Formats: sequence, C-alpha cells, structure tokens
Amino acid sequence: MALPVGRIENASSVLGPVLNQQLTQREDFFKLGPKEQLSYFCATKLNRTIGPQDILYLSDQYPQGFQTVVRMCCLDGQEFAGEIRQDKVKAEEAAATQAMLLYKAEATLLLDTAVKKRKAVAPPTPVQPVRKMRRLDPGVIGMPGWVAQQSANVVASNKMELSTHCARIARKIMEKTDICFETKEVDEGGFQAVLRLNCLPGVWSTRSFVGQVCNKKAEAEQSTAGVALAAIKKDAFLM
Repeated sequence: MALPVGRIENASSVLGPVLNQQLTQREDFFKLGPKEQLSYFCATKLNRTIGPQDILYLSDQYPQGFQTVVRMCCLDGQEFAGEIRQDKVKAEEAAATQAMLLYKAEATLLLDTAVKKRKAVAPPTPVQPVRKMRRLDPGVIGMPGWVAQQSANVVASNKMELSTHCARIARKIMEKTDICFETKEVDEGGFQAVLRLNCLPGVWSTRSFVGQVCNKKAEAEQSTAGVALAAIKKDAFLM
C-alpha cells in the first residue's frame, strides 16, 4: 500500500500552502530542481559536501507507478514520502519536493545569510613573509653520529632507491603519505629537506632525517633521501 504523501510522522504538517518567495538573491536557488535544492540546502546548513549516503531515496513500485521516500540521514533522519509518479526519477523529485516544503523557510534564511556575508567581505589580509627554517645538521634527528656525513651527498638515484627499500620493508606499494618531505628555504640561503618515513615499523616511523643545504629543492630532497637510506640500511632488523 502506498504511503500518505508528505512527512511520514506527520504528513499533514507539510501539506499546507508555502509562501512563494522569489527575490533576486534567491532566484538561482529556486531555479534548481527539488533534488538539487535539497542537496544544496543540506550542504549549506552543514557546511560540507553532501555524499550519496547523506540523502537516501528509497523507491517502491506499485500498479499505479513509483513512490519514493527520501531519508535525511545527514540531518535528523526524517523521512518524506512523495506522490506516486509514472517513472522513478519523477518519484524521487516528488519526495524531494515534500522535504523542501518543510525546509524551505530555513533554506531561504541560510541563503540570505550567505549573501550578506559575501557582501561584507573583510579586506584582504596582508601576505606574511614565508618563514625560513633554521639550518640543521645533516643526519637522523635525535641520533647524532648514526650515519656518516657523506651519506648526505647528492645522488640522483637516492629517492628512487629509498622508495624501493621502503616498499620492501613495508611490503606494500608506496603512497604519497608514506614518504613525506618538508623542504624549506634556510636562513643563510639554499634549501634543506626534512623527511619522515611513515611507512616504516616501530620507532623508525617517528624519526626525522635531514640532508645538507642545497641550491635547489630537488637536490635537497635527494640529499635527505641519502641520509634516510644509509640510516635504515644500518639497522639489521629493518633489512
């Protein structure tokens, strides 16, 4: 048996007439279809992107056609039943229309507030100069003398070899967050890179590696990769 149209707990409360508020600042919103209106309202209210699991459309087929219930999972879990339509798409739109009858006043208020905020844009904040990092001694931070100074020499294959060793140790393909370089300009000029190997087990995932100061960012990262490579090769447990 088909459900009564409207809000399922109390359908009659959303079936009354709704004021047709068509002001210039809202007209783009009200030109959207009911499903788009509902999604946009939820995104504005929650200040986040709405995913497929946030608003669920549940359709049943009857001899007369389709009836859809829309469940507002991202809000209060409220459900609204739409009128029976000949096809499923129209049935979903009918359910979204019933939901918007309840949320329309709040949606209008949110739209007006957003417009006012855009009009009252604060003056741009002056750009702050980029802070340069203090020059660090090459090696493993907190483990002085663990690797030789020459391990910080720039070798073009250091990063590739480091990635290969890490993949072998972690037994997986390396992802972006597994080998993390933070490369900054230092006070005296040049670049220095600090590296974290989040993919390694135990204490090694918390260690930071530092290479020598180089004229180019790419060279600084190759230098630091060389330090990390020498450090993990020295640990027999890892290798």
